[in-house]
This record gives sequence, C-alpha cells and structure tokens, in this order.
Amino acid sequence: PGHECRKKGDEGCAAESPLAQNKYHGIFASGGCAAAHTSNLAPALIALKAQVECVHPDGNRTMDAELLYDGGDLALRPGELIRAVKLAPSPMGRNSVYLEVRERQSFDFAIAAVAAAAHVEGGKVKEIRIVAGGVAPTPYRLRAVENALTGKKLDPNAAEFAAEGAKPLAQNAFKVPILKQLVRRALKELAQ
Repeated sequence: PGHECRKKGDEGCAAESPLAQNKYHGIFASGGCAAAHTSNLAPALIALKAQVECVHPDGNRTMDAELLYDGGDLALRPGELIRAVKLAPSPMGRNSVYLEVRERQSFDFAIAAVAAAAHVEGGKVKEIRIVAGGVAPTPYRLRAVENALTGKKLDPNAAEFAAEGAKPLAQNAFKVPILKQLVRRALKELAQ
C-alpha cells in the first residue's frame, strides 16, 4: 500500500491531507497534482523559447520546450529520444535571468525558482516570459505577471501578480512570498 496519487489513477492526493508532509510540494496544482517540478534547466529553456528536436522510428519532430512537459511527465512517445535543444538568436536571450532559493545550497532542489527573459524596445516590454520552478508539477509560466508587463515599462511591482491562482497546501504557504520576491528581483535585474 502506498500514498494516494492522482497520477497513478487514484481518486485523491496524499499531499492534500492536512496532516501530510507537503512543505516541498507545489502551490499551483495542475490536473489535481500537487508535486513540484524540480528541474533547474526546464524553466530557463522555456523562458528562452528553446526548441527541442526529437527522433523516433515513426518520424522526427521539433517542438517548443514548453510543450515537452505534460502533467509533470515528458511528452515523449515510447521510443522517442531528444536529439538536440536549440536556442535561436533572440533579443530575449540578451536580457534574461535565473534565480532560485534553496534551504541548503549544497544539494537541495530549489524551494522556488524563476527564469525570466524579456525583449524591451523603447523602454516598453515587447515580449516577456517568466517561468517558475519548484511550485507546480511542470515549469509554470507566470502569465499574470507577463500580461501585466506587456506593452508597459518593466516594473518590479508586477511581482504582486506572481501568485495569482496559487493554492498553497497546509505547510507550503511560505512559497508565495518567496516566489513574489524572486520575481521582483528578476524584474529589477531585467530592468538594468
């Protein structure tokens, strides 16, 4: 017997129990899953609009890195392999930042992480991607912050939108102010 897990087909999620040890779980549920995606690389690749080249006996394909994740699992077909990850030259790549908070720097996964990339012209945001890690089952685009900034000046106060839609569990509400602060710091760095 194990813990209930919706990804395994169970009806519930053990992490949602008030007695669960859910300090390190996500604050944004996806498909009813409370796991936290722990990749450092994935949020950065998505923020930079990376393309993933995949090979398969039935045919090769290229997809946005953002589409590679499906409910926390890689969206690869059986027998499919990633051959390459490509970063196209982009104005966003010249203005990017990655920040994270860990309990111990030596080996822990990030409690929360933020990768951000922006294309700013004439002092206004033409395009921006802000992707959080450690807070959802997949790398999580902070679209409310992106929408608040598009067409406007890079304003660190837009970080207040970072937790829009968050539903912290019993032991991980502390991730909300950490996420907001990481976004605020990222936006300050992008504005320099």
